[in-house]
Amino acid sequence: MRNATHDFMNHLPPVFSAREAASLMLGIRSPAHVLSRMVDNQELVRLRRGLFAATGSIDTFFAANRLVPNSYVSFETALSHYGMIPERVETVMSVCLTRHTRITTEAGDFEFMAQTHELFSASHTLEFRQGYSVRIATREKALFDTISRMRIRATSMTEDDARRFVIEGLRVEEDTIHSLSIRELRRLSPFYTSRLIHLFVSSLRSH
Repeated sequence: MRNATHDFMNHLPPVFSAREAASLMLGIRSPAHVLSRMVDNQELVRLRRGLFAATGSIDTFFAANRLVPNSYVSFETALSHYGMIPERVETVMSVCLTRHTRITTEAGDFEFMAQTHELFSASHTLEFRQGYSVRIATREKALFDTISRMRIRATSMTEDDARRFVIEGLRVEEDTIHSLSIRELRRLSPFYTSRLIHLFVSSLRSH
């Protein structure tokens, strides 16, 4: 049976800091000791120093948001989440405002790729879950982030080549492309230097 001193867990988000936990451990002399003991007993997973999650089904998207606060999930991770590509992506990939970082935890692998403030702020959304929210790129931005990350040389590409790359290379279905907001794609494209992205957006005018 869970010790009464663990009741604070009922009032914490799925991923929480030691400070958040300590603020709820009224009357407990050493909150850090309690957390360490819970890690040793496999009741908690330590994601990094001072950041914990309850053992079990950990929301890796929320964990990514908390591992690097100024970040949100994007790239193939978001595309897979939206059902835009068939592949399951093991590493949780995010964009951030700091430096490129890879973090390996018991909950999984996380990668954070830096963007300029303008590009980072261009388009993301909140997904509301049970009592908390997750920051994630919109479908349109996740697609462009993925294309941009691949650094494809598109000097001799045509608009049709760019469209074919998205359909065949990324395996994004034609129906999925039609479901995207062309207005949003056009709004986002100037934030990227990728010629492939610009060609892809141009191809949408002729289909």
